[in-house]
Amino acid sequence: MNSLVPLSELTPSALFGSLPVLKIKFTMDIPLRSRLPQYLGSTWRGLIGWELQRLICPFKNRPECKVSCTIQEHCPYYLLFEKETVRSGIRNAPRGYILYPPVQSQNGMDELEITLIGHCTRLLPVIVAAMVEGRSSGLGAERVSYDIAGLQEQLPGGHQQALSPDADVLNDVSGPFPLSDWLNNAPPSTDARAFFLTPMRLRKHGKYISQMDWPFFFAAIACRLEALHCLFHTGEPMGRETFKKLQTRFEPASKISAELQWSDYMRYSNRQDRKVPMGGLIGTVHRQLPLNGFEPWWQAASLLHVGKGASMGLGRVEMMMTE
Repeated sequence: MNSLVPLSELTPSALFGSLPVLKIKFTMDIPLRSRLPQYLGSTWRGLIGWELQRLICPFKNRPECKVSCTIQEHCPYYLLFEKETVRSGIRNAPRGYILYPPVQSQNGMDELEITLIGHCTRLLPVIVAAMVEGRSSGLGAERVSYDIAGLQEQLPGGHQQALSPDADVLNDVSGPFPLSDWLNNAPPSTDARAFFLTPMRLRKHGKYISQMDWPFFFAAIACRLEALHCLFHTGEPMGRETFKKLQTRFEPASKISAELQWSDYMRYSNRQDRKVPMGGLIGTVHRQLPLNGFEPWWQAASLLHVGKGASMGLGRVEMMMTE
C-alpha cells in the first residue's frame, strides 16, 4: 500500500473490504440444558468436527489427517479443523470460522451463531448437515439431545432471512457479503459502550495480558483481519509501513477507560485428552469511546472477534450504540 495514504483512510474497509463474510444463526431446543456447560463454544465445535469426520471420511480406518491422508485438501473437516498455514509472516493463524453461542438463551432456546470467512463460506452445506446429523449423536460427553427450531441468515444492517436446513442451503443464502458491506451498514453513532462477553485472550511478549493494552488491542484486530484476508481470500500482507502507520493511528486509544477482569475458563480437548485453559479478559468499556476514526475497528472486532480461541467464540465484543 502506498506509504502516502493518510492515516484517516487506513480503515478495515480500505485494507480488507473485499473479504467475504457469511453469518447464519441456529436456534436450538435443548430440553436437558442443565446437563451441559454454561458456555458451549468448544462443545459445538467438537460436535461439528466429529460429525464432519463421520459424514465425509471415506476410509474405514481413518488415517491421521495431517500425515497420511491422501485427500486432505478436498476434505471439509481437514480444511476447517486441521490445516495449518505455511505462509511466512503469519503467526497464530486463525481459522476461517467462528462458532459463538450466546451465554444467555433467548425465550428458553439456545442459539449458535456461525460466521464463515472467505473460501470457507462454500462449506456451509456440510456444516449444516453436521448440525442436522448431530441431533441423533447428542451434544457433549452426556450426548444431550437437541432439536433445530430455526435457521436464519444474518444480513448487513441487522436484517435476517429464514433458511431451511437442507442440502440446498447454499443456493438460498443471499451472502456472503464483503466485509465493507457489514461495516458500512452499521448504525451511525456519537456514543457507544463495548462489552467483552467472552474471554479476550491477547498474547504479548509470550504472556497473556491481564490488563488491557488498548493500542495493542486494535493492532491485534488489524493483524487478525490481515491474516484472514491472506489465508481465506486473495489478499496480500499490508506491509511494514502500513502497519507502522496503523500503530500510530491507534496510540490515542490508550486513553480508553474500562472495567475489565480476568475470567478463568477451561475446556476439555478430546484430541489432547486434557483440560485446556482458555481464560481471558471480560467486562465493560464504561465511558464514551473515542469514536472518531475508531468506529470501524470496533465494528470489525464485533463481527469477527479478537484473540486466541475466536473460532470457539472467545474474544466476543458487542457494541451498544446510541444514535
